[in-house]
Amino acid sequence: MFIKNVITYDYNYAEYIVSDGENDVICMCLSVPLPNNQEPKQDMEISSIYAFSYKDINIQIISMNEKEMIQHTSYFGYKLRAKVFDASQALVIIGKLIISLENYFVDGFPKNITDGVYIQFDVDRLDCIIKI
Repeated sequence: MFIKNVITYDYNYAEYIVSDGENDVICMCLSVPLPNNQEPKQDMEISSIYAFSYKDINIQIISMNEKEMIQHTSYFGYKLRAKVFDASQALVIIGKLIISLENYFVDGFPKNITDGVYIQFDVDRLDCIIKI
């Protein structure tokens, strides 16, 4: 995962297009300012993407025949359809984008959501952290 494009940067606030080379999402960055007054730039590696929602994230288990999906619902908002990458850590994957839902599922996903299951959910925003 890497920064494809810096949309906005103002010392302690940044927005990027984050990509895996095939899929792109707009993320707010939580890791600015960077050490040594370094500015974020294209191709910097992203270590983590976190789902953020103003309310609880409701997960719907879907058929394995459904394709992964990234659908923009607002400037930062998305409807996501993803494969569970690590249920115990509440991690999902779309292409090569790994998204953490650990802030909403601190003990991992419920027992009926296991690795390899496909789920769908909405987020108000995706946040990211640059690998330093």
